[in-house]
Amino acid sequence: MLRKPLVTPLVRVFMLAVASFLALDTAAAPPGKGGGGSTPPPLPNVAYRISLFQISNGFGGQVYDVNNKLQVVGNSSRTNAKQGFLYDFYAGANQNVRTLADLISEADMAALIADGFTQSVFRGINDDGIVVGYVESADGSIVDGIIIDTISGALMRSSSFVDSDNSFLLGINNWRDLVGGYVVTPGSSQYGTFVAVYNSETTSFEVERDFGQTFPRTESTPVITDTRLVKLGGYSEFETAQYDFISGDLTIVSQEGGGLSLTGLGESGRYVGYETVKSKSTTSRYPIAIEPDGGILWRFASQGIAYAINDPSDQDLNQETPAITVGDILFDRVGSTRIPLYLRNPKFGEINIDNLIHPSDPLRNTWLRYNGRVGWVPQMTRKLEGTNWGAIAGELSNFDGQYMFLLVPVPYAR
Repeated sequence: MLRKPLVTPLVRVFMLAVASFLALDTAAAPPGKGGGGSTPPPLPNVAYRISLFQISNGFGGQVYDVNNKLQVVGNSSRTNAKQGFLYDFYAGANQNVRTLADLISEADMAALIADGFTQSVFRGINDDGIVVGYVESADGSIVDGIIIDTISGALMRSSSFVDSDNSFLLGINNWRDLVGGYVVTPGSSQYGTFVAVYNSETTSFEVERDFGQTFPRTESTPVITDTRLVKLGGYSEFETAQYDFISGDLTIVSQEGGGLSLTGLGESGRYVGYETVKSKSTTSRYPIAIEPDGGILWRFASQGIAYAINDPSDQDLNQETPAITVGDILFDRVGSTRIPLYLRNPKFGEINIDNLIHPSDPLRNTWLRYNGRVGWVPQMTRKLEGTNWGAIAGELSNFDGQYMFLLVPVPYAR
């Protein structure tokens, strides 16, 4: 098993006052800033085009990551076997959705099957088209992480560099840093988390740090950025930790009693998620964004969850304190029947994405009658050239089916 280091984290506790929260967000928020003002800012000169897709063996699926080349990864659902997929927006109609068997050689596929691996999940993709995830047996009792070069078709398994019989990979950045996990005890629900680095000279990966047992399974929570920060959710029962590849520091960013659940991490070290507010009879969740020093960047007055922030990441990483401006925040707002997605932009305030769908898009009406978020965390790219807005990927669901979507921003004069 991987060696567990001695960790002495620097604890940063976020204690948020419910009374001041309600006073700030419901009474004093200016128009367009979360307080429901009557004169919102004008819409930006951008609109979103809709792409909907399903994969061949699934009713629907789960989207886990999207890169700046508009490639989306995830896995199918509602089938007898999980199947990872890669959706490529720019590929031809016959190649825009590919599965594991399409991406690796027949020999590698046969070897996986011979080892008992019949299911696959794709969890992350970087801008070079390197896909990470895992394969597992039909009953999930054995698992191995996979790294796929979608250009060459080369396959690497995490068992080649992780000292565990059951390991899996959950994220990759453009440095090819990895975050993953492993089963502490076979057949148990006890998991550990590790990070690994890429050695360009040997073209191999090496485990840099093992964080030991985490609680619960970290599968749904890690985020890894191009500024080489990693969000480690479930670091312990109530904590979220952050690891910095450059400094080697591990810090606790939230813990029991703070009322925060953190879902996303930006290049700047800003976090997004939600604050839980409890009363005698109700429990409410409000979208929130946190500065790297723990200060509150933004709160939203209505219930929902914030999922991602795309702080620009084109700064010089060698700078001691690189300047990064605030990006857009992707969040949802709980409604009576739909759960619409929103963007919070520093200039334009909170915008319902329904209002940004291109008026002539043939799928506009389909979008408007579907739920905007189902089952998993929607993803957002960095700001794209041409519009300076991010693409958004996730899932839609309604009575007639479930689809995965990709929203691509295009210039639009209003």
